[in-house]
Amino acid sequence: MKVTLARIADIHEDRALEVDFFGRSILLVKAGDRINAFANTCTHAAGPLLFEDGRFRCEWHGATFNARSGQREDGPGPYPLIRLPTRVEGDDLVYVYGE
Repeated sequence: MKVTLARIADIHEDRALEVDFFGRSILLVKAGDRINAFANTCTHAAGPLLFEDGRFRCEWHGATFNARSGQREDGPGPYPLIRLPTRVEGDDLVYVYGE
């Protein structure tokens, strides 16, 4: 299964791009040479995330997560962020599953 998430030109390092993925919010961000797609959900209490200062921060309880790895840096989030499997195809970032 493949689903186009966004055009590569619309994804930046200084801000996250929020896209709809089958009714769920996904955040796309460049982190160095990599583009990451994470579920917009903190692993502590499912709060929404903000992207600031190169990392994700939970709006509800302040947990912070690394934008490159999704690993928790600080706060109550017990697990890394959920990362979607993606790849670049032409000018697009594409979700891929089962290939």
